[in-house]
Amino acid sequence: MQQSNIESSLALTRHNRGGTMVVDYFQPQPYFDANEVSPGLWVGSLPAEQCPLEELQKRSITHVLRCGLLYVPAKHEDTLAYLKLDVVDLPSSDILSLCRDNDTNTFIENARKAGGVLVHCQAGVSRSATVATAYLMCSQHIGSEKALRLIQASRPCVGPNIGFRAQLKALEEECNCDIAKYTGAPGADEHFTPAERAARGREWLNKRSGVDVPKPLPTGVWKPKRISPVLPPAEVLAPDANEGAGRGQ
Repeated sequence: MQQSNIESSLALTRHNRGGTMVVDYFQPQPYFDANEVSPGLWVGSLPAEQCPLEELQKRSITHVLRCGLLYVPAKHEDTLAYLKLDVVDLPSSDILSLCRDNDTNTFIENARKAGGVLVHCQAGVSRSATVATAYLMCSQHIGSEKALRLIQASRPCVGPNIGFRAQLKALEEECNCDIAKYTGAPGADEHFTPAERAARGREWLNKRSGVDVPKPLPTGVWKPKRISPVLPPAEVLAPDANEGAGRGQ
């Protein structure tokens, strides 16, 4: 039987306990599942952080930003600089407040100056992408749609949950983003200098991709609209006089 997608990326430690197969924990397979979405800024999954140190160093990664309640210990804390962001991947999680409290933008900026940073969560799809998007918005003064498309051009699988997207949309005003300037479909090549594009020479620098950014979520508790039942006309409900007369005969 073919392994599932989860089992193909995570090694399961199993043993028999009283005749029952028990899974103790998930141990990520060490493969570098991350993409450079902007020079020195890598977005990826937990297995990327669990790679041998050489895999990170050859990409000039000096810092790691972990996003999530990850039960697998950080692997390179003795060598690399770490910042941990305890956030669950739920629309109700206030991820941007955690970013402000932990000053993730400064951490990423300093890391890029020092070499590079890996921003990762469990799968490299929602939490890490949200943190990286917020950084690009604030550092480049671009809208959430622009920033997400830049990241998707290098890592197409990213997709922050609807609550995170609403928070990113609300962040646009705070970052003084020029939304009107970015109504087209930008590509990742716009975010790299000509020299950087030439040095990479990869097809993904010219890819185009889009993402739908939802409207901000309502601030109050959402209540479903009450719908009146559809009733037949009154004459249909009224008893038939002839029918009643017939029964009385």
